[in-house]
Amino acid sequence: MRETMSQLLQRFQSSAVDGKVPWAEYEAATSQLGLDEAARQRFSAALGQLGLQVSPAPRPAPALVPHARSDAETTDGPHRPGRAERVMGLVQRCAADGRVTEEQLRRLAVLCGLTEGETKELPAVVRRAGIAIVQSDEHDPAPTDQNADAIPPRPDSSLTRAMSWTESDLDGAIAAAHRLLDEDTRNPRPQKRLLRAEEEVGLSVLLRGGVDQMDIEPEDELFAQLPTHHIRRRARDAFVLHNQGLVRDMVKKYLDQGLEQDDLEQHGFAKLMHAACKFDARKGFKFSTYATYWVQQALQRAIADEGAVIRIPVHMHQTVRKVAAAEARFRTEGRATTAAAIAIACGLEVTDVDKVRKISRVTDSLDRVIGDGTHLGELLGISRPAPGPEDVLRHKMSRECVDQLLARRTEREADIVRRRLGLIDDEVQTLEDIGKEYGVTRERIRQLEARAFKRLREELAPPPPPEPPATPAPATETEPAGADSSLPAPGDDQREDKPEGPRVFRTGF
Repeated sequence: MRETMSQLLQRFQSSAVDGKVPWAEYEAATSQLGLDEAARQRFSAALGQLGLQVSPAPRPAPALVPHARSDAETTDGPHRPGRAERVMGLVQRCAADGRVTEEQLRRLAVLCGLTEGETKELPAVVRRAGIAIVQSDEHDPAPTDQNADAIPPRPDSSLTRAMSWTESDLDGAIAAAHRLLDEDTRNPRPQKRLLRAEEEVGLSVLLRGGVDQMDIEPEDELFAQLPTHHIRRRARDAFVLHNQGLVRDMVKKYLDQGLEQDDLEQHGFAKLMHAACKFDARKGFKFSTYATYWVQQALQRAIADEGAVIRIPVHMHQTVRKVAAAEARFRTEGRATTAAAIAIACGLEVTDVDKVRKISRVTDSLDRVIGDGTHLGELLGISRPAPGPEDVLRHKMSRECVDQLLARRTEREADIVRRRLGLIDDEVQTLEDIGKEYGVTRERIRQLEARAFKRLREELAPPPPPEPPATPAPATETEPAGADSSLPAPGDDQREDKPEGPRVFRTGF
């Protein structure tokens, strides 16, 4: 048993985070040992003596049941669903070490507008959630005289009004916010410090102008009219200052998509300021959680509007990102990124995937300057330059001439010649492929090809040269002496002069 407990203690020490044992680890160990509730409490106390605390159980806070309301609650107003859960969200943020004070519970109840009956039942709900309630507030001590002097006074306020303000229901949160603003003036790098839950609540109250104006959402134009030293503007700037790291971390995920890092950060900071104006601390979540959605929307919209020369609609840009993510996942898994597989993974049609791939190509300019005056076109070796206008015209005329010649042949012979010369889709097909297309052997295709080319050669052959004129035969008999050459020869009178017929010229094409 001692060896088992020693191993269990080592297991808790290795899994503890900041001296706290995760509840799942503690529950699994106690269930394995078969401990009952009393034994578990003793075991938890023993761990506390060894410097280990058990994290509270991650159970949802039970809602306040209607039958448990008091008479005072009935008179105050009807129960609004969701307020108890909202309060428990703030309680869990304030109880970082598993403890919360009664004063903090009272302030949170006032902030969320709980009735008297709900405020009375709140401690029981907190205890059932595994959070201890203590008397004194050790985590947020009252401000000292030195810090109180450093708190900037409210506009048109007096000492009496300041004393009444510090005694209000939200004096702790507001005082924490004022201390934060004072520390930021002395801290050389205030953006490195993360905001605590109570500071966010206090800044939200200051930003909206007080507890009585929590339901009024300020506009962005209002802060442009306020002076820089105004408390509401300082509260908004504090939200932005302490959450700069959030924007920079999110910008890293959207790099190399058409916009530079500085441009993305500007869009992110603009939406961060807008989120600070719309943030309501009564909802029960952290400001960073709320601002994440605004910043993410701003970055995606900026890339869709300004990331490409040809603007892609926002809804189409989301589809492009979905297809790109599926392709990256397929490459990681070693799978083929075919259009059909991507369409099944994204729930799209194959034609839609082809369309997305076509419009998602990045357009760049060869004249873009890279480095010290070097253009992108100088770094790219163009193996096949674009043809000139003379080459294009010559190719077009040759194609028309070939089409005229093939028009005199049969349809099958013309198709075979076109396939063999690569005039269809610029791909030369083999005899085997053409034979499979026509259902004959490759030898038959070769014979048809040879016959077609033979007839084409005959048509293109030059015409034969003309026959030379016939030369007269030499005379065999000598003319008798003394004969008159002017007299006609015998038989000449019987010949008739026939008219000369038309000349026929033979041309070949």
